[in-house]
Formats: sequence, C-alpha cells, structure tokens
Amino acid sequence: MPPTQAATFSAFAKRLFVETYAAQNADNQTNFNAYLAQSFGTDIQRSELSDRSKVTMWATDDNGPAGYFQLVFDQPAPIDLNIDSVCELKRFYVDKPWQGTGLAYRQMEHAIEQARLRAFGLWLGVWSENAHAIRFYERAGLQRRGTVTFHLGDDPQQDDVYALTW
Repeated sequence: MPPTQAATFSAFAKRLFVETYAAQNADNQTNFNAYLAQSFGTDIQRSELSDRSKVTMWATDDNGPAGYFQLVFDQPAPIDLNIDSVCELKRFYVDKPWQGTGLAYRQMEHAIEQARLRAFGLWLGVWSENAHAIRFYERAGLQRRGTVTFHLGDDPQQDDVYALTW
C-alpha cells in the first residue's frame, strides 16, 4: 500500500479498531482515545506505510477497503518461540460487511505465505477477551504460546501470544 493513501488507510484502520474494541473499553475512554491517537493518525500511518520492515496489505472492492493486515519483519516475539526469524502479524482486520465471506481466511493465507517466502515464523498478540479472534487464529493453525501485557494508553491488558512456526 503506498504512503500516499495514508489518510484513507488511517481512517479505515481507526474505524475498524473502534468497532472492534470500543464497547469493551467504554469505561476506559481516556486510555482508548490515547491509544487511537498514538496508533492511527495519518502521519503515523504514512510512516508505517513507508517503513520497509513493514508490509501492509489491504483487500478492496468497488466501494473501497474491505480488510487489511500488517506484518512487521523486524519485531522479535515478546516470548521465546524457539525460532530464529519471526515476524509479527501486528494488525489483522476485516470490515463487518465482509465478515463471514472467507476474506479473513484469504488474508490469513496471504499473511502466512508472505512470512514463509521470507523464511519467517509468524506471531501475534490477541486480546484475551477477544474470543471470536482467538477461535479464528486457532482454526488458521496458530497455537497459543504464552501471554504478554498490551498497553491501551496507560491501561495494561492481557494479550495471548499465538504463533505459527515451521
């Protein structure tokens, strides 16, 4: 995805994050808004899209973006996965109209392929409260390997670490 599309991408990514997590963090609005500001601004997204250590892919239809994922190739796993080269699946989202259509599985297959082409294992952190995503990652073949702390603003939350290694 070219950095010139940072504004469009930023708005899309922020909307999907809000739709996914706002309801569960309604009593934590200050931290939620702080995380949005530090993660989804246009300048931040332009920088991430320009970073050669990151690969951001999005699926589109005639109406615009439908889903996206981001791989980070210089990010070591926060726990020992007993593999030398790993990349982080930092973000993985599908817009609601596309959920249940198979797009998520096609995106996951593509993410795994990108990691394998570079001889990297794949890891991700998923909020331990996100049962739907956990089921999806397990069905995709990732295995739970431990837990880490994710900071939503100043609020420490627990993420499960899932990995796929070969």
